[in-house]
Amino acid sequence: MLVAVAVLVAGLGWARSLGLAPPQAAPPSTTAAPRPEPFGGDAVAGPVLPSAAATAAEAALVVAARTAPVVPVTRSKVIEFERWQPTPAAAVAEPAFTVRAPSRRDPVRVLVLGDALAAGVADGLARLGPESGLTVRARTVASSGLARPDVYDWPAQAGSVVAPSDELVVLAVGLNDAQTLVRAISPTGAVGSATWVEAYRARLAGVLAGLGPRPVVLMGLPTVESTLRDRELETVRAALAAEAADHPNVRWLDVRPATSAEDGSFARWLDAGDGGQVAARSNDGERFTDAGNDVLARTLVDAVWPPAEPG
Repeated sequence: MLVAVAVLVAGLGWARSLGLAPPQAAPPSTTAAPRPEPFGGDAVAGPVLPSAAATAAEAALVVAARTAPVVPVTRSKVIEFERWQPTPAAAVAEPAFTVRAPSRRDPVRVLVLGDALAAGVADGLARLGPESGLTVRARTVASSGLARPDVYDWPAQAGSVVAPSDELVVLAVGLNDAQTLVRAISPTGAVGSATWVEAYRARLAGVLAGLGPRPVVLMGLPTVESTLRDRELETVRAALAAEAADHPNVRWLDVRPATSAEDGSFARWLDAGDGGQVAARSNDGERFTDAGNDVLARTLVDAVWPPAEPG
């Protein structure tokens, strides 16, 4: 009996392979299958129509979902979003350059910051004495500037140096800055290139932000003896002056008219203010002697508090 059944099954299989037996229809599917995953989303379980019954519209949607490109969110886009700030509803008026008149009874408190030029200006202001109506304190690093934060980081330190009682800040930087910017976030190109100027101005803006809304005098760079060196410093002068112009509370003080010859060239001897001449420049052709720093101090005071016109 078993042998007969086996022979019968084998015969049916042989007949179907030769196309002699009719094929049996498969039973309809009732199992759930996952839907396509559009744009990388999670699969959603649910019934799927057999392909023969799917409409052309659904077939098109399936194809579109499977073939649509997925655009990844890159880190640069995230950074741009994080840096985005809403436009303020109303512009806030920036403080202007305003300093009260000096008085021996109530002196104006002056803070001097910067490089060797700043140190000389601070000494000159101190030598003016109590009759000037000023009290002076200073934080200076002779070899510092904005190009070398590894020497002294002025943008990072300015806010911790200034005190609430400081009424006027005198800032002198730049003599050491005609060079590559150290610790730049991205390459800035050669000194004087557009990228260098932009990065240098950003560092100055960081210093000014740390000083707050109080009035600031930004000292310009004097003419130096070496014509080649002076041309290099001209780029720094221009960047300093351009950034100062963007801050209403900052006054750019060009010291060259008071510390140069009539034609603008380097001058070692300067008018002492009493009709005499003084040796104003040091042997390096850049810094000032004590007498020269006194000239700078008087120039600064006259710029902030112009003397009254006679008569």
